[in-house]
Amino acid sequence: MKKIICSLFMFLLLSTSVVYAEGNPILLVGEAPIGPIKFPPPISAEQGDGEVLVFFKANIGLIDICVKNAQGNVVYQIVVDTVTTPDLIIGTTSWSPEDYVLILTFGNGTRLIGEFSL
Repeated sequence: MKKIICSLFMFLLLSTSVVYAEGNPILLVGEAPIGPIKFPPPISAEQGDGEVLVFFKANIGLIDICVKNAQGNVVYQIVVDTVTTPDLIIGTTSWSPEDYVLILTFGNGTRLIGEFSL
């Protein structure tokens, strides 16, 4: 049991991706089913002025992008093909000022989760 918990802790620690750019970086923490995962994840995100930017550093195929508000309601959702779309801009100017969760799901159930506030 200790080995599983230690492995999970190391996975979460190593699967963190931060982007340092002009906007505010969104820390993405990984969750994956049992199996290999590429480190660091080939995705990064940042919060800009009135938008959230998601960057795909590699072609990983289809990815489900979902944003939920503090109440858990989905405020944005889209499926993107990273082969044809190297980055995504999500407009946030019409959203209420509150906390949000960015959820990126791809591959065999791998998820990257990041939090941001408006």
